[in-house]
Amino acid sequence: MNRFDELDEFVAYVNKNYKNNLPYAYKKSQQAYYIKNKKKHLEYCKKYEQTEKGKKIRKQINSERSSRFENSRNGLSFQEREEIKKFYLDCPETHHVDHIKPLSRGGKHRLWNLQHLEKKKNLQKYNNILFDVEEFDKYPHCMVD
Repeated sequence: MNRFDELDEFVAYVNKNYKNNLPYAYKKSQQAYYIKNKKKHLEYCKKYEQTEKGKKIRKQINSERSSRFENSRNGLSFQEREEIKKFYLDCPETHHVDHIKPLSRGGKHRLWNLQHLEKKKNLQKYNNILFDVEEFDKYPHCMVD
């Protein structure tokens, strides 16, 4: 449940507390609108992706993502590829294989950059870099920006 039940209440809060930072306030009000109208927004996105322009943009996004993935795999030996494949196959059904440092943030598709993460947590993580301070020493190859 959100802290604010009504969009107007949220916008008033942001304007009161962030009036000196209007771009931030605008961004927060957009987020509030999205939260309140999530279903409507998703329907709009679905319709947009069926248009020619939407299809073109989706194709471009998928191409960029594929290119990032392929570039992150360069230099993998056959043995490393097999170890990664085994890591994916060993993933429990209640988990996803997650890149600790996401490919979109310059992470590599290497075994040391992969982890099994609960599905819900992985979807919440999106493309952020999350580390427990205690866990950081286990991943010396992953430098956090």
